[in-house]
Amino acid sequence: MLLFSVAPKHYRKILFVLKHLRKDVSLATHYIKTQGHLIGPKIEIWELDLGKSHAERMF
Repeated sequence: MLLFSVAPKHYRKILFVLKHLRKDVSLATHYIKTQGHLIGPKIEIWELDLGKSHAERMF
């Protein structure tokens, strides 16, 4: 998130994460829940499910 904060304002800021489940909780969901206070404005978090070839915006 620190690198996103120093990127130029006109850039689109995307954190892309592969879907990984542990006890029915995905890595992206866990990150948003525990580190959500670090996610700055206009930062997108996307999760990619390789098995389904599908990406979903999580935040």
